[in-house]
Amino acid sequence: MYRDDVRIMRGAPNAHGKWQGPSFTGPLYIELETAEEVDVLWEKVKDRAKVSYPVQDFDYGAHEFGICNDSGYSLAFGAPSNKA
Repeated sequence: MYRDDVRIMRGAPNAHGKWQGPSFTGPLYIELETAEEVDVLWEKVKDRAKVSYPVQDFDYGAHEFGICNDSGYSLAFGAPSNKA
């Protein structure tokens, strides 16, 4: 879903969460512009949120991390990785 400069992408369940049946199972993925922005956000939230997975580079080219909000929804924040 797009609006102006904001894009919201739904994802499929992954190995970071336990499957508990049909529901909204994937993370809400918030795409940032740069890997550096992901790192800055990570430093702001890592000690204030329930971490699903820490910031890291993935084989599919993303630099991202995941947290859970107070309602238990998984939120992923990522950008293209700087690593080739």
